[in-house]
Amino acid sequence: MESDDDRRHNEKKKSNGVGWHALPSTWMCVLGSPTLMSAIATFQRGVFADMMGLLDLECNVPTMAQLNKTIRDAQALLAPWLLMHGTTRLLKLFACFDVNVLVPVVVIHAISTSDAPLLGFLVAHVNPNLLLSGRVSFVDVAAMLNNLAALRLLYGTARCSSRAFDYAVEHGNLEMVQFLHTNSSPTERFSARAVMLAATHGHLEVLAYLLQHGMPQRGEIFDMVAGNGHLDILDFLIEQGWNATDACAAAAAKFGHLGVLHWLRDHPPPDGSLQFGTAMVAAAEFGHMACLEFLLALYPRFYIPELYKLDRVAANGHLQVLHCLHTRGGTCTTLAMDRAAGNGHLDVVQWLHVNRTEGCTVEAMDLAATNNHMDVVGFLLQARIERCSTNAMDGAASNGHLAMVQWLHEHTNAGCTTDAVDFAARDNHWKVVQWLLANRSEGCSDRAPLLAAQMGHSAMAKWLLETCTLKCEVDVAAAVARHGDVDVVSWLVQEYPHVAQPLLLESASMRGHVALVKWLLVHVSVGCPNCTLQVVGQRYRRVHRALEDAAANKDRWCLACKHGPPRSKTPMSVTRKSKINPI
Repeated sequence: MESDDDRRHNEKKKSNGVGWHALPSTWMCVLGSPTLMSAIATFQRGVFADMMGLLDLECNVPTMAQLNKTIRDAQALLAPWLLMHGTTRLLKLFACFDVNVLVPVVVIHAISTSDAPLLGFLVAHVNPNLLLSGRVSFVDVAAMLNNLAALRLLYGTARCSSRAFDYAVEHGNLEMVQFLHTNSSPTERFSARAVMLAATHGHLEVLAYLLQHGMPQRGEIFDMVAGNGHLDILDFLIEQGWNATDACAAAAAKFGHLGVLHWLRDHPPPDGSLQFGTAMVAAAEFGHMACLEFLLALYPRFYIPELYKLDRVAANGHLQVLHCLHTRGGTCTTLAMDRAAGNGHLDVVQWLHVNRTEGCTVEAMDLAATNNHMDVVGFLLQARIERCSTNAMDGAASNGHLAMVQWLHEHTNAGCTTDAVDFAARDNHWKVVQWLLANRSEGCSDRAPLLAAQMGHSAMAKWLLETCTLKCEVDVAAAVARHGDVDVVSWLVQEYPHVAQPLLLESASMRGHVALVKWLLVHVSVGCPNCTLQVVGQRYRRVHRALEDAAANKDRWCLACKHGPPRSKTPMSVTRKSKINPI
């Protein structure tokens, strides 16, 4: 039975209105309004939880040069999200992100995956200006990826350049070529590169179409076709009135197309004026013995010994050709053995040592050691007297060849310079750096940490500064900041306070390292976020937000910002409210 005290306690609890269900109905209507909450969320500085994994897509505006990276990133990050949500939340995604970055990424993803429904949705719902402007021509992307269906859908709604036509030709996609040519404006001009691409890639039908429609062309087409070995196109060009040239024969010999040389023998120009001297030289330098023998047998009058420097033949390791030309009076210099040794052609080095008198220089062993050709180095040390210079160990160290470094240390007296550790550190060869510092006396220079930091090897830079007595300049810290290593930047600022300069904030911001930017804004008092905003622009949205928040505190502003004329708003500040309806 409920006591009087219990009853009074329960009545008091009810009167306090505990729980959302006890709220007045007006409050419930306000807080439960999807429209109102959506409007409030529009002004929030974040993204929805399911979109957090897509933040890395905002790092850079896609370009044609970065197309493959954009495709990989979209496949890794965007594809799983689209598989789960389809297009139902796509407009909301655009509202949360920078549309100038994300829309191109999604369009490129739709093209690369041949996702026609997604591409159709984008064409129907995205602001047309986003398809027409920007660094990427989406029609060009469709042509580059040989996606005719996507190209048809985008043509007229997205920007297109003459490169789209070149891509279509390069793929040999006659239907795409015809579509682009038919739909081009009367004033649009196509480059002579299209005809060259069709010829060099062996696309006979496309080439015939281009020539039929009067596309511009260049005289070296015949040479390019011969160099690629396309006999059917050579026949076609002959029918069109073209004639072979000396360069045509040289191109065929350079790439070892013996069949083309036979064809040229059977299809001489009307005046029979082909000269095969250059072709012989090309066949020799590139090691095409069959072509060389064919030309020497058929056209011996074109062989001029003075033209045949054996240096390149030896450097490329063509021993059979070398022997052939040697017996025919070919000449060479010390470069022959030097370059052959550097490229690891031991058989050529041995042959030159026995059969020629030019010899070599110290560069032979230097290059062989640099490229880790231990057998060549051993032979040169045993058979020759030139030995090596400090470049041998320096080069071996820079390429990370520890065994070679140790061998040179044991068997030669040339030693090394500080370049050995400097360049080994630059390329992050830990074992080489540690061995050299432990076993050699040359040490490293003050630039070693900088070289390592510039290549993104922050741990190596830190280790060198800790281990060796080296100066640390602000450039080292800036290089570490450019690669976003918070731990090493923190250590540098603590150990070398003089490196805490505004350059750190700018370096981290310019590369989009938001974690480091936030750390610097908290732990390093110098560095004007207002100035940095002007440099960064809107390339990195999260970095921009962090800087903008910090810029609200004018105590961090530099004197120029505090006392100079007011700066105009940054692009992000101007466009933020437009994110309510970005499409």
